[in-house]
Amino acid sequence: MALVEFPIGEERALTIQDLAKMKYEWISLVRTSTTEQKKSIDQQEEEVARRMKFLGFGNPIFIEKSNVSGAKEDRKQMDEIFEFIENYPEPRNLILVVRDAARFSRNQRNAFNDQARLEALGVYLYFSNSNTLVGGKTIDQGSQRATFSVELLLANFGKFDENIASQRGRRKAKENKGIAGGTARDTFREIIPKSGKQKGKSIFRRVAESLGALDAGTLSVKGLARELSNSQRLIYPAIVRRIRDEVREVKAKVGEDGLAVWLDVWDALIEQEKNPRVGRLSKPPRPTKGKKATATRQTERARAIWRVAQGYIANPEKFKDPVNIGNPETATFPSAANVGTIAHASKNPLQYLPQAR
Repeated sequence: MALVEFPIGEERALTIQDLAKMKYEWISLVRTSTTEQKKSIDQQEEEVARRMKFLGFGNPIFIEKSNVSGAKEDRKQMDEIFEFIENYPEPRNLILVVRDAARFSRNQRNAFNDQARLEALGVYLYFSNSNTLVGGKTIDQGSQRATFSVELLLANFGKFDENIASQRGRRKAKENKGIAGGTARDTFREIIPKSGKQKGKSIFRRVAESLGALDAGTLSVKGLARELSNSQRLIYPAIVRRIRDEVREVKAKVGEDGLAVWLDVWDALIEQEKNPRVGRLSKPPRPTKGKKATATRQTERARAIWRVAQGYIANPEKFKDPVNIGNPETATFPSAANVGTIAHASKNPLQYLPQAR
């Protein structure tokens, strides 16, 4: 342990300047929040370095710098720091310097756990903006830790407010640009027959073709669900009802001809899923009994394809046919070349994916 302890009778507050005089070394943790531009990383690094130099320290012995967005990247950066500290020879006369509590962590549990781990390794935690030094058992640690807790609480509320504002902003942007949101829909391609009269027909087309029988009562929803199911996938009556109601709604909005185009779009999406470079547009179906779930992750192509098609699938009366016409407003940077069709999105996915925040 390299945490300072004053002899009994000589107890006093410990300052950051005291640690400079004791030749402590420092580690720089530099992060930007999700709302900042990447160029602020360098500005933040220089600002903290100037502050530490003013306090009597030299250059940092280790710098961990990143534009962090999300818990996974946050933990990755802290793991790098702990790996460096644990490999540093004892006694560890070290300080981890961060500009403020929000840059250390906006997750209170992680923040307190990381601070406790630093302290167990004999490392101080210092926030340069508030001049808060956390660690050890000197008489000022009560007030320093209280300041640390309050800053974390404010950072946590700030994160909550930013998330709410971000969600509202994204919804407003989609309204302004006419881009529909939502998770990719299941195409149910596992149940498409490979032979017989129904060969190659999607669940949407088969339900649409069965509307007359369903309305006349000569075919039940349960009966159609049994017909649609196969050894690979079980189709429940609730799924049939949902698709039936959707088909009726589309027909009411755009008529018979419009419904035919809507069904063609589903066929085009299913055809794209057959391409290994595209893969599933949505998450895999729930596994049947005795089978393990198949892990999958949307490819960039799949995400781009759904982005240009999702508006039309949900509201065919408002959006254009993404197979033959396209929705160019779905492009990240709309241009004459980015026509917003399924085929173009499949070949040029990065033109339709939102920029990383």
